[in-house]
Amino acid sequence: MRNASQIVYTALYLMVFFFAACRGEQTQKKLVVLNPVKQLQAVRIQRSNEDSIRIPLSDTLIQSEFTDMDRKKQTELLTLLGRITLTDGFKVSPEELDRYGLKSPVLSVAIERVEGSALELVFGDFSNYAAKRYARVGSDTTIYLVSEEVFQKFNKKKEYFIDPNLITFPVDSVCSLQLKTEDAHFEFHKNSGAWLQVTQGRTQAADTQVLEMVLSTIQMLRSVESAPLGVSKVEFKNIFEIIFCGGESKSIRLSGIRSDAFDLEGEKIQVVVSDRPDRVYTINRSDAPVLDPEKIDFRRQSPTTFDFTAAYEVQLFHATNPRVYRREVSEWTVNGKAADRPFVESTIRALAELPALEYVLENSLEAAITQTRPFLEFRVFSADKNTLLQGAIWKDARTGRFYCREDSYLELFEIPAESIKKIFPELAVLYPSG
Repeated sequence: MRNASQIVYTALYLMVFFFAACRGEQTQKKLVVLNPVKQLQAVRIQRSNEDSIRIPLSDTLIQSEFTDMDRKKQTELLTLLGRITLTDGFKVSPEELDRYGLKSPVLSVAIERVEGSALELVFGDFSNYAAKRYARVGSDTTIYLVSEEVFQKFNKKKEYFIDPNLITFPVDSVCSLQLKTEDAHFEFHKNSGAWLQVTQGRTQAADTQVLEMVLSTIQMLRSVESAPLGVSKVEFKNIFEIIFCGGESKSIRLSGIRSDAFDLEGEKIQVVVSDRPDRVYTINRSDAPVLDPEKIDFRRQSPTTFDFTAAYEVQLFHATNPRVYRREVSEWTVNGKAADRPFVESTIRALAELPALEYVLENSLEAAITQTRPFLEFRVFSADKNTLLQGAIWKDARTGRFYCREDSYLELFEIPAESIKKIFPELAVLYPSG
């Protein structure tokens, strides 16, 4: 029975189009609206019983009318407009339009050109037999079939075309970052690829990986909804300001919620972005832990961070046992003699990953330690003789504790005594037997 019904439906469908073809010439038409692309200005979408929305497609209009438009959606729309094909056209009388849902259409799309003309595409009912949708162009009563995919691409609210990503930028193009909350002010500057944190006039090294994580998280902030700025009565007291190396800046202003509220699950934050000053966006707090900077330790976790695989010469100056490690092709020497490669590389890695127990914050202790002769001085060079690392390690004669500072930074770190053994092992171990 089912197969018989399908045959009957197919026959009826063919009869309808045969009858239509007898009444007028059946046509196939490609809707040409992009010739060339620069002539296209905007698309106005009118859904049934809703206000129309205007989606600008030229860069000039986007910057003035729709600053938060998703550029990927713009590209999709331009591509779609160049591929619309209308098929199986047949002429009907104006009175018959209602039979196909085209007298009071569910959707109309006006395609605006730069010179002022517009091309209107009107969508009617869905044809179950053809698995396509009835459509017509402008006031013409010729009815065509168009794919349902085309209809669904246009049948969207304005929110669909809004870019959910609040702010985009290359992370490596950022030179400064300021995070201002109601309770604190965090300031960071990049110097020769390394990040510095300025706190109450004192500069200390910041953890580069943590800063890059913060910037990447800011870049991935996504809105869950938006509204015109005028309807919001929230105070935006917290500010993330991103300053690029060329001097340009972008900022995100956050709703004024104190940091002790950041642990509450399910809360949302309202934000305003400098690139889109006319709208307020809502984001999930759980998506942006970096919005509470007071809970992040930005301090550098190691006093000696460098790419140990790039080291070609390492100088260790000790009062009794100075050493110079040099890489010769794929082998290593120490003080001019062949050395065990795995052991030397593990020693250099130990220097590159020197752990920090804590920061020395007491100025008198710092002065007392650094004014004495270093226990060990170190320098690391790359293959082209660039300095990868330079600094010193001190030993406190009173307590036996070790402290380290890299010359590029002001902080003094206490380091574990066990790490000294990894950097400065017994000489006998370095030389292979025979």
